[in-house]
Order: sequence, then C-alpha cells, then structure tokens
Amino acid sequence: MKKARFIPIITTMAIMAVIFMLSAQTRESSSELSTGITKRIVDIVASVTNMSQESKASVVTGLHNFVRKTAHFTLYAVLGFSASAMFGGLRTKDRKWRIVLYSIAFCCLYAASDELHQKFVSGRGPQATDVMIDTVGAFFGSVLFLPLLKRWRRITDD
Repeated sequence: MKKARFIPIITTMAIMAVIFMLSAQTRESSSELSTGITKRIVDIVASVTNMSQESKASVVTGLHNFVRKTAHFTLYAVLGFSASAMFGGLRTKDRKWRIVLYSIAFCCLYAASDELHQKFVSGRGPQATDVMIDTVGAFFGSVLFLPLLKRWRRITDD
C-alpha cells in the first residue's frame, strides 16, 4: 500500500476530531464561537455599507443560526471530500458512485453519532435537522472529489 493512501485517512480522522471537539463545547461556548464569527462577518459588511450599531446587532441576531448551519454543512463537505479520497484510495476497483455512497454513509453515521454525543454535553442536544444538513454537506464534498478520483487512484496505485 502506497504511503499516499494514508494521507486522507489521517486527514479524515483529524476532521472528525475537530468536529468532535466542537460538539463537546457547552451551549454557551458554542454560541459564543458562532456569534463571534457572525459578528466578524457583519463587521466586514458594515465597513462597506456604513451600517449603524443597532442594525449590526440586529443582523448578527438574524444571521446567527444561518452561520451555525452553514458551519455544519461546510465541515461535513470537507469531511465528505476527505472520506471520498480515503475510500477512493482504499477501494480502487469500485466505481465512482460506490465511492460516493461509502463516503456519504460513513459521514451520515458519524453525523448521527456526533448528534448523539451532544446529548451528553451541557446545554446541547441532538437535532435530526443537523444530521440532514451534515449529510447534504458530505454529499456535496463527495461529489466535488469525483473529478479528482481518477488522478488520485493513479497516485495511490503507483
């Protein structure tokens, strides 16, 4: 087995560790992180549009949930991309659609276990909608990897 095959395995495990650590945050810590990111985004927009402080606070409140759900989608898109590279390197004889299915199933199971994990974190709880958003993100990331699969297999098979 080529050393290159281990790169997406390590990357996938690292992304899963980041997701686990983010899910282990208390409700207050998680909310503080996403609110901080939302404020930074609004500050950038406000610097261009000359937005008042009251408007900024209102926009931050309105965008907070959107930013949280976008973060779910994005993290799992990255995980789906990495998982596709992992399965693409390990399952070299499988067709592209099987690689995508393996990746999506893997990410969906991890998303479900991640939501279950949140049941045991202070102030947090599992949400089926997050599993759906995560799975759609994983699908997106997996599909983004497909054009690279043939080249990746050449690298890992040499």
